[in-house]
Parts: sequence; structure tokens; C-alpha cells
Amino acid sequence: MKTLIKSVLVTMAASVSVMPTAMAETNATPAAKDFVIDVSGSELPVSLGALDYPYLAADRGISGECDLQVELAPTGDVTSFAVESCSNAAFERAAEDFARTLSYDAQESGKVHQLNVSWRTVGE
Repeated sequence: MKTLIKSVLVTMAASVSVMPTAMAETNATPAAKDFVIDVSGSELPVSLGALDYPYLAADRGISGECDLQVELAPTGDVTSFAVESCSNAAFERAAEDFARTLSYDAQESGKVHQLNVSWRTVGE
């Protein structure tokens, strides 16, 4: 039994010592991708806040768009929002994060605005 345990431990140690060497030999460098994010609507925010391209969608060259509805507080900040539709589920969270960080002119307070956000990669 001791021989079996010793054999298993030696095998595990050999496997662990080989893994970093095998991983260090990979020369894969991801290629940078260009992308465009467009925001359109009847009244645009004064601050776009957090507007990001979802990493996996960008990496795979996936484009998409979402329609948002935002309601404003007296300060011009968004009090509530709804993602009405998205062409691809990968963009829904990015649209929600974007809506949370928007800021409008205080004169727009109490209004509801419709926005369209589209993400697309360039040169694919």
C-alpha cells in the first residue's frame, strides 16, 4: 500500500512540474480588435457613463444592439430603466451597466427617453 501511495505522489509531482513548462511555451497573443459603439435617441445624455463592449462578444466578432428606456430624476440622473430588446443576449448586461451610469441635463428631469445602443467590430 505504501508503494502505491508513493507511486501516485511521484506521478502527481511529475505532472505538476511539467505543467508550468508546457504553459510557458505557448506564444499565443490575442490580436487587438477595433470596435465602434453608437448611441442614438431623441435626446442624448450629457454623460455617457460606462459604455463597454462585452469582452467575449468583441473577441468573437459579434455585433449587436439594444433598445433602452430611461426615466430621469430632477437631477438628470436615471431613476429607472428598462432594456426593451437586445439583438444578442451578450449585450444586455452592458446595456444595463450603461443605463445605470447615464446623466442628462437637469432640464430633462421627469421625462422618459428612448435610446438605441449598437456595438460592432470593425474589419472582420
